[in-house]
Amino acid sequence: MRALLLALGTLALSINSLGCETDNTIKMERVRTPNGGSLFAATSVEVGGTPLTLAAGEFGVYQFQDEGFTRVDSQLLPSFRVPNMDHLRDTSHTLSMPRSMLFTGIDSQLWFVDSTSRPWMSQDGGRTFNFIEIPSFLPEQSLIRPIEPYRLVAGEKLHLLHPKYIWTLEDPTDIASWRAIDLNAVLLDENANELPPAIRSFLPANSLRDFDILTVLSNQLLIYRREADQEWVLTSTFPVGERQVVGFEQRNSSEGSGTTLFLATDDSVFRSDDHAETWLRFWPFEDKEIEVIYPVLEGQRQFVLVGTKNGEILRHNGAEWTEVWAQDGFAITGFHFDGENLWATALGGGALRSKDLGESWQSANQGLRAMRTHAFIVEGDEITVATNSGVFRKTIDAEWERVHATPATSLLKVPEKGLLVGTSDGKIVVPKQESIEIPIQKAPEFLPDELRRLAPRPEAVVKLARGNTRLYAWSRANGAMVSNDLGATWEPFVIPEALTNTLKGSSLTHIFQIGDEVYLMERSHHPGTPAQLWSSRQGGGTWVALRSFPPTPSPVILQMGLNQSLYAAYDDVLEVTEDGDSWTPISGPWKNGLIFGLHIDNQRAAVLSDNHGAVSLHVRENIRESSTRTFTISVDGGFTVSSVQDLVLSGSTLYILTPRGLFKGELPSGNTDYEERYPTLLAVIGTFIALWASFALLRKFG
Repeated sequence: MRALLLALGTLALSINSLGCETDNTIKMERVRTPNGGSLFAATSVEVGGTPLTLAAGEFGVYQFQDEGFTRVDSQLLPSFRVPNMDHLRDTSHTLSMPRSMLFTGIDSQLWFVDSTSRPWMSQDGGRTFNFIEIPSFLPEQSLIRPIEPYRLVAGEKLHLLHPKYIWTLEDPTDIASWRAIDLNAVLLDENANELPPAIRSFLPANSLRDFDILTVLSNQLLIYRREADQEWVLTSTFPVGERQVVGFEQRNSSEGSGTTLFLATDDSVFRSDDHAETWLRFWPFEDKEIEVIYPVLEGQRQFVLVGTKNGEILRHNGAEWTEVWAQDGFAITGFHFDGENLWATALGGGALRSKDLGESWQSANQGLRAMRTHAFIVEGDEITVATNSGVFRKTIDAEWERVHATPATSLLKVPEKGLLVGTSDGKIVVPKQESIEIPIQKAPEFLPDELRRLAPRPEAVVKLARGNTRLYAWSRANGAMVSNDLGATWEPFVIPEALTNTLKGSSLTHIFQIGDEVYLMERSHHPGTPAQLWSSRQGGGTWVALRSFPPTPSPVILQMGLNQSLYAAYDDVLEVTEDGDSWTPISGPWKNGLIFGLHIDNQRAAVLSDNHGAVSLHVRENIRESSTRTFTISVDGGFTVSSVQDLVLSGSTLYILTPRGLFKGELPSGNTDYEERYPTLLAVIGTFIALWASFALLRKFG
């Protein structure tokens, strides 16, 4: 009897050890990127008597400290959300206006306008923001089109601009003290034969200048002036819209005081010395795209700075223009003078500082973590990332090495060629070779004009892929491209006009080759429309609609596996096909959840799923077998599973790419799903039955 009890105890312990997990949690932590990233605008405020230099960046608000910018731990009240500055990245492209009109400081108040056109204000240096209720006499929020947000102009007072209205905050301590500016003499009425007029820029009067300047864009640019409290007067017109109107007040004892105005368009600068009556071209260049203009008056020294979309800073000292900084590909987004230092912010270039009033510039990126990762490759213990600051490579415990210095959006490793890099300006680059840039030729556009206009850098090469004998590349604006010589030359991938018309209103998400068959996946921009997989066995000459995927909250993910199998994941379904015609479902613990990530490496598979808020990773060493290891995902630093852009399982290391950065975690050892534990459990039960039978026989015959 004692032996029988011992056997029962052994069985209970065995079953308990099989039923209880040890540690099945993967702790995901953000991969520490190199110093740098994107800053969109800079400003100054004074909090508690201390002046602060602040910047809007890729992941929130940053403060200058210790020779660089560090992120401020900010919250939006009362919603407790982190302020999202993403729309500032694209504002210059979509609205053709300086980003400082959405992020600015005045006295102790830091203001910014969010992507939904709502104004927020902080009085503690960006640590907490409060939503500023729009007074009842302002237009309803629903009347404001997303492409025409509220804008901010900070002069001696704060001004709030709308395409049809301007208000002044009379008392900074009283948020309700908005006063509307009289615009009765300004032509803002809509005409059926003209573009709807909209206010573009406002230059308020100050203690040294007794007139306001206002620009209104319709079929042409109308420039108005108002002196003191007089009526607005139309002083001049311009054939094109402006990016910015700025000015400074001269204080020269020999010439007296006066005002010089500057008007910047996309490709030129104009100057007026007669209160906006006449404008003279003030720009000797023909091939530079202007991003921002900034006049500086310090003591008796006055000069003008211009930042370009290609990363140049040009300075006019009153006699000539001089290039004082150049960093290819990193657009200059703004300037700010805090009374001591002159700052420039850049997309991917972070912060630049000048201590000599703009004559020379130095990087000020120590501690700045504002780099956005667009793609990555893992090879053993080496990782390569494509970011808005270039391409970087590192091994475990080593420092990052920059291998390419312009903003990158995609990567592909080709053994015969090396590393190919797709750039944000629509080129393909082979780093560290003489022939660096391989321009992509124009291809049919699948993205409608109205959507392409709002999309950031539609020419960016967002994907690079390899088929059996060809390389493929594609972007939203240029469509699919193909190379038959390992990337040395590229040409548009031939798609018949009938299919091109079908693809209008869609984006290409996948293109790959299995054998002689080419597959193309397109996703419509209209909600509720199925995603469509197309195939061609004639090199793109004839296309067949292979299958539709129903619209779901999760994306359609396609991956190639062993023996040129094609796997598709969507909703809670994982399927495989060998020929593109018949699809076989693969069951697993992801059923009844949503699949947001898939990685196939030969036969090994990793599936990321969300089941009512519980995020899990399911790993199979052989995807066709049921044995599964299931882990819980724990994120330190925060991302949502619906934002996952890519997933790679390399050995026991999991990498997840999201808009908030690249995350990394280690798989615990020894964890298995119940499916894998069933054989062991049955073996234990079988052993117990054999022991029990043996004891029974001994009792009977012994």
